[in-house]
Amino acid sequence: MTVLDETPVDLSAGVGMYVGKSPVMKEVLDLAFRWAKTDYQVLIEGETGTGKELMARFLHHASERWDRPFVAVNCGAMADSLLESELFGHEKGSFTGAHRDRKGLFEQAAGGTLFLDEIGEASEAIQVKLLRILETKEFYRIGAEGSLPMTARVITATHRPLRKRVEEGAFREDLMFRLDVGKITMPPLSKRLRDIPDLVVSLFQKEGLPERTLTDQALKRLESHPWPGNIRELNHVMIKTAVTLPAQQTIIDEGDLALPESRLDERLLLNHESDCTVPELLEAVRLYEKELIQARIETVLKETSGDRKRAAELLDLTERKLRYWLNEK
Repeated sequence: MTVLDETPVDLSAGVGMYVGKSPVMKEVLDLAFRWAKTDYQVLIEGETGTGKELMARFLHHASERWDRPFVAVNCGAMADSLLESELFGHEKGSFTGAHRDRKGLFEQAAGGTLFLDEIGEASEAIQVKLLRILETKEFYRIGAEGSLPMTARVITATHRPLRKRVEEGAFREDLMFRLDVGKITMPPLSKRLRDIPDLVVSLFQKEGLPERTLTDQALKRLESHPWPGNIRELNHVMIKTAVTLPAQQTIIDEGDLALPESRLDERLLLNHESDCTVPELLEAVRLYEKELIQARIETVLKETSGDRKRAAELLDLTERKLRYWLNEK
């Protein structure tokens, strides 16, 4: 049996994407499997941490291109000049530091799949070049006189809907139409709460961690958490939980969960009999707000490899304000 004979669930497991029991995720997988069997461009939308790159790998793995290269790049994590060189490659001597010819990602992905993550953050200049490539099926290395054929399938992803980016004037509508032939929307973890127990089991198996059981109280606590970071955040919390527990402990209770610490006592919001004052509640909310903002900034800094200027742009902040939130002078 070849890869092309495998079921969608088997293929998803092969790329590390757990489908679970939630109907919404099964519908997404079935749709993705149908698009995988075509050669059209596919746009994947979804919140941060929902598994967009895993879905892109599934689309590649389930297609007839499965035995060809899968190449990925984050369009929001690089400066324009670097991204252009990364995508298209360059000829020796085409600019300072170009000491040899270099294949770009379009060449490296020849016959396979090129995954452009965070396509919504691409600059106008990059968008124009991508549009031309998709229309002509050819591209130029930087400094080259002749063109090269583009044979890769292009799959893109964004955590901000492209239609909204178009309405904001930040993305070309004609390019959106080229990319959004097929669309897959990854559901947030809040729509997959029934999958949490099996997601935890799958994570522990994948990471080689001891098998442990969640108590009902622990599960309820996980289901009530908002999960702004979705599955990525769940993985982080459960790995931290598993590593910090005593090796002999096989049960995970509510108090064992390594959820983000917050000075906002959730009982103040859930218990109407609480004797806290309104000023105390407002102060707790203010501190919690600061923690949430700082966590979001740290996440974006990781995605941009520490590039504060780029992170500030993605967060719609000035660099000065970003430093303020990080308590930097």
